[in-house]
Amino acid sequence: MTGFFNAIGDFFTWTFQFMPSLGNIPNIALTLAGAAATIYWLGQMVKHNREDAAAK
Repeated sequence: MTGFFNAIGDFFTWTFQFMPSLGNIPNIALTLAGAAATIYWLGQMVKHNREDAAAK
């Protein structure tokens, strides 16, 4: 089991070597993905509220 966690640690250590060269791109990408998901979710909530109001 220790080997499994060591492998995960080695993978992240290898991955984080590239992060400085990417700059803010990962931050911007995650922010945009989160904003898009939030807008979609809020749109679905509005849609369901309208359907519930029409059914009453």
